[in-house]
Amino acid sequence: MRKTNHLIRYGFALIGFILIGLFYISYYTIKQANNMEVWVLHTNQVLIQTTKIQLMSSDSELLARNYLHTGNQNFKDQFELTEALILQEMDILVSLTADNRSIRSSLDSAAVFIFKRVEFSRKIIQLREKKGFSPAAGLVKSEKGKIYADKVNFYLKHIVDNELRLMTIRRGDSTKAALIMNISLFATAFFLLILIVVLARYFWNEAMESRRLVEELLLNENRMNVAEKLASFGALNVNLENSTINGSAEMYRIWGCVPDEKLNTFEQFIERVYPEDKAFFKQKLEDLIHQVGFETVTLRIIPERELRHVNIGITTYRDSNNKISSITGYVQDITDRVNAVEKLRRSEEGYRRIVETTTDGIWMVDQNNKTVFFNERLCQILEYSREELNSTNYFALFDPLGVNVLVERYDAFFVTKSGKEVWVNLSASRLFSENGLYEGLLVIVANITQRKLDEEALAQSEANLRTIFDSSEISYILINSDHKIVSFNKTAQLYTEKYFNKKLERGQPLISYYLPSREGEINENIERVKSKGDFSSEYSILKHSESIKWFQSTWINIANSNEKNRGFVLANKDITAIKLAALEREMFIDNLLQRNKTLEDFTYIVSHNLRAPVANIIGLGQILEMIGSSTDEQEVVIQNMLSTVKSLDQIVKDLNMILQIREHTSETKKIISLNAVFKDVEAELKLLISQLDIRIECDFTQECNVSSIYTYIHGVFYNLLLNSINFRRVNILTVIRIETIRTKNSIELLFKDNGTGIDLEKNGSDLFKLYRGFDDSVAGKGMGLFMVKTQVAALGGTITVKSKVGEGTAFSIMFPLCD
Repeated sequence: MRKTNHLIRYGFALIGFILIGLFYISYYTIKQANNMEVWVLHTNQVLIQTTKIQLMSSDSELLARNYLHTGNQNFKDQFELTEALILQEMDILVSLTADNRSIRSSLDSAAVFIFKRVEFSRKIIQLREKKGFSPAAGLVKSEKGKIYADKVNFYLKHIVDNELRLMTIRRGDSTKAALIMNISLFATAFFLLILIVVLARYFWNEAMESRRLVEELLLNENRMNVAEKLASFGALNVNLENSTINGSAEMYRIWGCVPDEKLNTFEQFIERVYPEDKAFFKQKLEDLIHQVGFETVTLRIIPERELRHVNIGITTYRDSNNKISSITGYVQDITDRVNAVEKLRRSEEGYRRIVETTTDGIWMVDQNNKTVFFNERLCQILEYSREELNSTNYFALFDPLGVNVLVERYDAFFVTKSGKEVWVNLSASRLFSENGLYEGLLVIVANITQRKLDEEALAQSEANLRTIFDSSEISYILINSDHKIVSFNKTAQLYTEKYFNKKLERGQPLISYYLPSREGEINENIERVKSKGDFSSEYSILKHSESIKWFQSTWINIANSNEKNRGFVLANKDITAIKLAALEREMFIDNLLQRNKTLEDFTYIVSHNLRAPVANIIGLGQILEMIGSSTDEQEVVIQNMLSTVKSLDQIVKDLNMILQIREHTSETKKIISLNAVFKDVEAELKLLISQLDIRIECDFTQECNVSSIYTYIHGVFYNLLLNSINFRRVNILTVIRIETIRTKNSIELLFKDNGTGIDLEKNGSDLFKLYRGFDDSVAGKGMGLFMVKTQVAALGGTITVKSKVGEGTAFSIMFPLCD
């Protein structure tokens, strides 16, 4: 019994050891199977990661090309984002393949060429930004990008092949591990009843671990779906045994399936391929079945009547018997990329069309000065055939002496084969490589023959106009919209130096050549010509050493097509001869009118003033005849006759004085100081002024000189002062004020007093007539104001009067202004 117990104990011990061994075997095989599955997933991840890196490197170059042709900043931003993602994805791939040393060299080589390809794309962008389209396009044409792409594809293919081989080996190992596990589990089932608790506990823990792994796998699958959606990249798997297809959500979306719609069979998958691409795709699949490797295919599909372009990468899985069990791969929507390439192609065609149809010639030579490219327009300008131009050296034709090697833009002259003289403008741009080495020259050749002829004609025309401009007797000054001098002729320079003692200079303000007192007038003229258009005015200048000069000033507005002011023309014409002729004519007419008026006054004197004395003499003579020899009576008659004769003599003297005024009008006018004239008259009336206590105030600050005849000005001062003294008010201090007021075109000489005043309503019409007295209390013949009126008129002036009885009188005399 004890022995049996021992046996049982030993049996249980043996069973325990067997269970432990079976448990160990079961555990090891399950662990190995799980590891194999993990390795399979790991290999899938490596394949997907490799494909993503390959696509991203292609996208980086495509984005660089898009930026090259469009200059759109969005493409550059996407390129920098893709470059960063490539670095991240490469780090992930390195970590995934860290245990596989057999592909380390291929992975390193692939990484080198991937970075070279990305760096090549970045150089395209930098060259486009710094030097423009042509140098960047030249770099693209060097096909370095294609070389890098081929190297990347070669090393990545090597990595994929190695991973697929490892996957096949690991699947075989996984199958063996599963078989051993099944045997051990079958043997262990005999002992499960005994060790149920231990095994239940063990499998419970394993179940929990599996659940965690499944959840992690689902999470990774969701992440993969998001990544696929962002990259328009979907996974694909075809089971050849039952012709069923399975794929990721992104694959179904690309293939045009609505949510929850599935493509159950491979035929349904093929059905959406563009009809013209179906045979090609099927042939690729057929070829793949008979070979080992990875194949990429670009197809068109028609999901929901919308044409899409897709890139499909596929490879085959074989079982241990080397029989193909399934096809797996990826599907990527490249519609946007294809459309961009098509747009790029059209853009290149557009540029080509522009180059061929431009009116300028285009010539490109290499570093050896050999012709690389030229357009048809260049042949037409130079009159060379394409064969002749191919063998022509650019510098030998346009710069044989080499003086313009470093000049970017210059004009050149040459004679064509037909003897035609041609001028061209050469705009040369030197081309350099990314290393700064000179690679050639791009020259734009513009035919400027007509422009040269036009410039020559314009220069001749300008010379002719300048000759006419400078030889004109009219002074011309051109002024810009800022009122500064732009140009002027010689006449204007002589005029300014002579009358303003200044020299005209371009860029100087026009207003600086005038007296400060005339700045307001000039600004008014500028505003007037702006708002109302061209106008003319006349003015006079009097220099001490010369006689008076008259000028006509004309302001001309210069406006553009929108009627906006662009400047002015100020023309000054010497019209002294015309003005003097006009003034002489006016003076002649005024003289005639005045003489006519004098004749009327003379007639009046003869008919009235002379008639009475003559009648008296006749009457007295008749009385002498009647009285006989009476001495006393004769004496009285003779005394009366003598008095009458004296009166007649005074009238004759007055007439002679009037006639003398007419004789003085032919005298030359001179500059006369008003203050000096006043001092002379004041001295003549000094006794009368002091006796009657007369106060006289003078203010000649505004204008102290006039161009006139001294005798007349003296007579005006004398008669008006004497008139104010004679018609003073005896009960107040008599104040007489004399002042000058300068206006725009004249000088006003004003005489004011506080005397008795004049009743203008009653006597205004006869005030300046000969022998017209208006106040019997004052002795006088009515000659003073008549003489003032006559002398002022002889000087070309006018006289007016304002007066109020009991307050005083103001005489205003206006003389023309001489600057």
